[in-house]
Amino acid sequence: MRVSNRLPTHALRAHPDLAWFGRAQPEKGRPLQYRKEIDGLRAIAVSSVVLYHLFPFAAPSGFAGVDVFFVISGFLITGIIAESLEQGRFSFWDFYARRARRILPALFVMCTASFLVGAWLLPPVAFADFALSVLAAMAFIANFHFKDRAGYFEADASDQPLMHTWSLGVEEQFYVIWPILLILLAALVTKRWHLIVISVIVILGLFLAEFMTRSDPDLAFFMLPSRLWELAMGALAFYARPLAMRLPDAAAKLIALASAALLVAFLLGPPPLENFPGIGALPACLPAALLLVFAGTERCPTTFLLSLPPMVFLGLISYSLYLWHWPILIFYGMAFGHPTVAVGIGLLLASVLLATLSWRFIETPLRRAGAHAPVKPQVGLAALAILATAAITLPATLSQGWPWRVPDAVVTIEAEARGTKFGCGEIGTREGCLFGDRGQQSLPHEDLLLVGDSHAQHFLPYFDRLARAQGWTGRMVSQGGCPPLAGIQLRPERFAASCGAVQQAMLDTIAAHREAQFVVIASRWEAYTETQFFEGGFERRKQFIGDALSQSTDTANLRRVLEAGLSEFLDRALALTQAHIVLVHQVPVLPNAPLLCLSSTLKLGEEPQNCAQPAAPILERLSFSRELLTKLAQAHPRVTALDPLPHFCDAQRCRTYADGHILYADKNHLTTIGAQSLFEKGFGTDLFVSAKAQRPAQRD
Repeated sequence: MRVSNRLPTHALRAHPDLAWFGRAQPEKGRPLQYRKEIDGLRAIAVSSVVLYHLFPFAAPSGFAGVDVFFVISGFLITGIIAESLEQGRFSFWDFYARRARRILPALFVMCTASFLVGAWLLPPVAFADFALSVLAAMAFIANFHFKDRAGYFEADASDQPLMHTWSLGVEEQFYVIWPILLILLAALVTKRWHLIVISVIVILGLFLAEFMTRSDPDLAFFMLPSRLWELAMGALAFYARPLAMRLPDAAAKLIALASAALLVAFLLGPPPLENFPGIGALPACLPAALLLVFAGTERCPTTFLLSLPPMVFLGLISYSLYLWHWPILIFYGMAFGHPTVAVGIGLLLASVLLATLSWRFIETPLRRAGAHAPVKPQVGLAALAILATAAITLPATLSQGWPWRVPDAVVTIEAEARGTKFGCGEIGTREGCLFGDRGQQSLPHEDLLLVGDSHAQHFLPYFDRLARAQGWTGRMVSQGGCPPLAGIQLRPERFAASCGAVQQAMLDTIAAHREAQFVVIASRWEAYTETQFFEGGFERRKQFIGDALSQSTDTANLRRVLEAGLSEFLDRALALTQAHIVLVHQVPVLPNAPLLCLSSTLKLGEEPQNCAQPAAPILERLSFSRELLTKLAQAHPRVTALDPLPHFCDAQRCRTYADGHILYADKNHLTTIGAQSLFEKGFGTDLFVSAKAQRPAQRD
């Protein structure tokens, strides 16, 4: 096999990613057939991703558009490599120069612009981590960087302006191994075996993805091994086209139309709760692969729809649109808060405008200019761009975010917010977490038991101060995202086992410490029932509650399940102990995390109280859970509802800053100082002291 240093000139004249391979294959040496419908498929993919991020209610499964991109990439890259190998002209230098021209220029400009915005907007530690993410994005290892920082579906993703570049890392890592595999196949086996080998990779890769999804969901989401089957499915589509051409055109048209309908229905439908990117991603990847195989037939309705000028245009700007929309959304949210629908439309238009400019003045000119230039200098320039990025971002990271940019007060509040740790020791075990006036740690009794999810944990500094002041001992059993409910089912399945064990440990701890004077039950109650997240958006959920009657995720059913589950948990607790039970209303959940607002306000010398947030939407969101806890407390003489909300909100505003300190670590968790401030203001002291006086301590 002869390998030269140049790609065939007709390949260079084709579309930037060679959107080709129509049902009629071109003859050797002739220009390859450009397929507009592949740009149309790109349009579907990028539209679903952008809609999911800006208006998740419009495309609840839109995140799977990234999986469609993976299938397209596998198809096109396999075609590029296979065609070059067949003509004996494949060169690694050519291949990687082409990838660099396609990907790096727009990425570099977006990362540079984002770095400048971050330097102006972010407090030091946040900027230090963001600078590192810029380098990770440019070096195509963003998937490794973000895997250990925040899950894609978690709230922390809203603080990561370059989170979306994880997919570029996966693709570039695929580009390292895939040419080697295809070269080995070309050298060792005949072409008929290529289809078989790629099929085996798809099947084994899907099994691996399923295993990784069940064992480590974040690892599965971000890493190439669990995504390889999606890219390989695109390769399989390329090798399957000759077989598909044996079908009658009518059958091909029908398959293409059905595939397009299934793909759109999946992207606009309810999200898969489990097995993603395992089996759960198959409804996105399989129709995309079938479209690549069967679309392109003359007079095919699907081809016509995908080839409409607006679809082709969106496909052409899809890469730049993917790059720009996420930092625009995240930086807006950081600066101004959660966007309304009207603002979201404006952000969408801004993203399309920037993407168009990026495609027209960055992607296209540089790709064309480099098409006939020497390839080795192009690869060298790509490496130089990455080194230049490192030269700027590493000092920002190593200096902890250039703290000279901000006043000392900003450094202080950021340390308070980021330094807050929830719970202590090994949270979620039967032994729990000990607090209060322990004296000798071996004391067998507990005066106060605290159970719940992370909202029990963030109250721990308050209860520790209260217990120490009264000479009490305490024990907490909790796990983040695990509500203190009984008789319910938590989904996805991977949450159910650990949470079920913790919920049982909560009740076992209550039973084991009958001498306790108080059992405190705390949770972020609204997180399990409210799908609407203030104005203009829906909260992306990690888990859902259901029961034997219904697993529906509509708000009415979620509220029913919460009431039934809390009532059952409360009844069991009352039967296990004679302690006074305290149901704690949750603190206000904010539309926007206050750190960045306070940081900007303090930098500008303005009044921090300007970062207080409107009370009306907060109270509306909490209304059901507040009514539920009040009702349950009124129904049981040994149950009291404790309400921290008046310490944070008046009729108009909810404060986020007091006495020189930030009160919230994020949108819904208190800082350590925020929790301790409740004790300092006397919150709940009368309740606990009077209730203890009415019931003398009992020791086993």
